[in-house]
Amino acid sequence: MTQFARQSLHLTARLVWFGGLVKYGRRLGLSIPKWIMRGWFNTVSQVTVLGLGEEVTCLNYGYADTTPDQHSSSAPGNTTSLRLYGSLVDMLGANALADRDVLEVGSGRGGGANFIAETCQPRRMTGVELSPDAVSFCRNHYEAPNLQFRQGDAMCLDFPDESFDVVINVESAHCYPDFGAFVAGVHRVLRPGGHLLLTDCVRATRMPRFRAALHSQPWAAHQETDITDNVIAALIADSDRKTRLIEKTGLPSIIRRHLRELSACAGSRFLSRFQSRALLYTSFCFEKAGGGEIVEV
Repeated sequence: MTQFARQSLHLTARLVWFGGLVKYGRRLGLSIPKWIMRGWFNTVSQVTVLGLGEEVTCLNYGYADTTPDQHSSSAPGNTTSLRLYGSLVDMLGANALADRDVLEVGSGRGGGANFIAETCQPRRMTGVELSPDAVSFCRNHYEAPNLQFRQGDAMCLDFPDESFDVVINVESAHCYPDFGAFVAGVHRVLRPGGHLLLTDCVRATRMPRFRAALHSQPWAAHQETDITDNVIAALIADSDRKTRLIEKTGLPSIIRRHLRELSACAGSRFLSRFQSRALLYTSFCFEKAGGGEIVEV
């Protein structure tokens, strides 16, 4: 048996084990322990590295314009995934991150943090990720001088009070066992007038609780935008590319099937749930008291 085959079998077992614990724990409404989430994130990161190498640096569902003159039927590379970051930053306006200290919680494989570091000119861009394997990948892959990565827990941010001007969170918060602790931690590490930019997919039935947790801190103002249709457009545009990447990995069929589902490719349960609006994708911008105001909508 080759080393690739041995690694594939090992990761298949871990994927089934941790994935099952996360799936059924959520169905039962249980609080999922940190060791399970860490094992799950590490396994997904290892599967991605083994199967896709360095080709995929963003794992979010993406964002696409839905107007007829702007919508594209194909999406090369990580384009739609990076557009999701761009749409989130746009909630603050042009050049809003220039010379700012920015933190991304749940930075994954680092493509989004690197995009912001290179295009938005923050003074300091820090990515925090639970998976040490993902952090190691990022440290070896990116070279922007204003960019750094560290391993950490989203629900216990290891930074001094008022350390950052902006905190970004992309498609990560729905996994947190204690979302309220994350929101409180973000509020603590933000400077007065600082902003939380968060975008995520949440079950429609869970959205009231999700929204209530976000509003548990004394924010000065907020914005909220439903981008479900934009995410659906991105998933449809990018489905063929993602499917080809997954199929050419040579990984066992159970892993390929799992990756197609996680990627919300055409025919997946995740894509159908977005289309039926059982899953909603929403972007939020919250401002901490002490700075200029943003318009509440």
